[in-house]
Amino acid sequence: MRISRRSVLCSIAALGILAGPMRAAAQDAAWPTPPDAGEKGSPENPIKLGSNWTVGFLPAYSIGEIAKAHGWNIEVIDFASSSQRATALAQGSLDAAMLGWAASIKLAADGFPAVVIANSFSNGYAIIAGKDTGIKSVEDLKGKTVAITIGSMNEIHLLSQLERAAIAKEYVDIVQMNLSDMSLALARGDIDVMVSDEPASSVALTSGFGVLVKHPNDTDMGGINANVTTTRDFIENSEPAVQALVTAFVEAADHLKANPDTVLEQAKEIFKRDEDVVKLALQNISMDYQINPTQVRALIDWQMKLNQIKSEPDISTLITTQYLEAASE
Repeated sequence: MRISRRSVLCSIAALGILAGPMRAAAQDAAWPTPPDAGEKGSPENPIKLGSNWTVGFLPAYSIGEIAKAHGWNIEVIDFASSSQRATALAQGSLDAAMLGWAASIKLAADGFPAVVIANSFSNGYAIIAGKDTGIKSVEDLKGKTVAITIGSMNEIHLLSQLERAAIAKEYVDIVQMNLSDMSLALARGDIDVMVSDEPASSVALTSGFGVLVKHPNDTDMGGINANVTTTRDFIENSEPAVQALVTAFVEAADHLKANPDTVLEQAKEIFKRDEDVVKLALQNISMDYQINPTQVRALIDWQMKLNQIKSEPDISTLITTQYLEAASE
């Protein structure tokens, strides 16, 4: 059954985490004055946020109710893929979008005035080996067949891990494969290793056909994954709306982190997996809205190295933490 926005809101409301009663005076100070009729963030002109039903984006589906309690209106619009959301943002159909960091960096590298105003979630990837391969570490990947999706974060994670272990990629049989096809290939023994996301990694571990080599979060990139991206024009023309969006997102994320049972129930509906799989998957996903510039810089360096981007974006204009700082005051 497809998870509904209503079910998210009902679950959150039942725990009393929607704005209103649970707000402290200090948090109220982070909210800008509500917009006048017709201004951005008003009922006639809501802030439009592109998102997708995934665990790391769950805060997006409660920000509308949180914002409404403070006189702001946010409309969340679902898109199937990060590329669709990026396109809608670039075309002006959205004010902000939940995007993978690699997509945001590519937008900026292509000359689009993208600005990341919050992180969304971190981690989520794992290097999983077949149970009978004898692979226990990255050093054991020499001569093995490893599946990645070329051009994606799992390619970057694999290559950064090989570099860290001082293994030239030519010593590993790297094969292109869609994420959705990796689990079956690993279970059949067609590949030795997959660099996968959740819940596929946790399915392999709980089903017994895969063993964990490592979570590839120990390079300078850490577990960088996804964020909230807007545009320079939106910031210049509607800065109070930007602050309202970030403040609502921070509050939603904080309350979800404080109520893991809510996240578990929603993740079970999103992943459509048994509870043991979902619990394990959630251990590898971190809702973290703080931006880490060191990780962003490291990811840019890898995208340049792999020719995923042709020019290096200016990190000083790509990211801003001022709205996060104001939301936390």
